[in-house]
This record gives sequence, structure tokens and C-alpha cells, in this order.
Amino acid sequence: MPPRRPYYDEEFEVAQVREHRRLPDGAIQYLVQWTGYPTFASTWQSEADLANAPERLQAYKEAAGLAVPRAGSVAQEVAEVVVEEEVEDDDDDNEIEEEIEDQEEEQEQEMEVEEEVMDEDEGEDEEAGGRSCLLQ
Repeated sequence: MPPRRPYYDEEFEVAQVREHRRLPDGAIQYLVQWTGYPTFASTWQSEADLANAPERLQAYKEAAGLAVPRAGSVAQEVAEVVVEEEVEDDDDDNEIEEEIEDQEEEQEQEMEVEEEVMDEDEGEDEEAGGRSCLLQ
């Protein structure tokens, strides 16, 4: 409940929804700053307690990623840009992964060729009587 002044029964206006928390039972509470009160007077409220401030709550939910943005809202436009950027990032990631795979394949092929050459050299040494010498 918002802060109350003694002997007054008034409705408080939501200045801003500042953050949220999830309770153990799964319910979400919102930290509300009240119009005309300092930040330290903010209180935790349920969604039902904010029924008279649906625009402020929806704006917070969109900004915090808790709700699907309304059609035509700034949050929706931002969400669409973010999705487009993620798709582009995925394409870049795929290209990088393909380059890495190509490099690994090339390295494996080079190693196979080197092993074949080494096997051929060993075969020649065996044909020469199994002797090898170092030239100094």
C-alpha cells in the first residue's frame, strides 16, 4: 500500500514503476514511486494494486521485457530492431563457424599429407636396410 498520511483517505498517483521482483509463489510485485513523495518512500505493490495506472505498468513491463509490446509503441519498434540485429548477428556467427570448420578441415588434410610423407620416408629407410644416418 502506498504511504498514508494520518486521517487522510486519498488515492495516490503512480509517478514511476521502478523495478520488479518475483515472490516465491510466482507473483510479481512492482516497486512504485509515488507522485509528490521522495524515492525512499517507494513501496512494493501487486499488479492488482496498480489497476488505476495501467499505462505506467504497461510501459514498465515493455521496458523490462515482461510483456509483449503494444502495436505501434516505441517498445515494439525497439523490439523489432533488436530482433533484426539478432538475426544479423546469427548470420555473422554462422559465417565465422563455417570459416573455423574450413580451417580445421584444412589442418586435418595437411596433417594427413604429412603422415603419408612420413610413412613413405619410413618405408624407404626400411628398403635401405633399416639404417639411417644424420649428415653433419
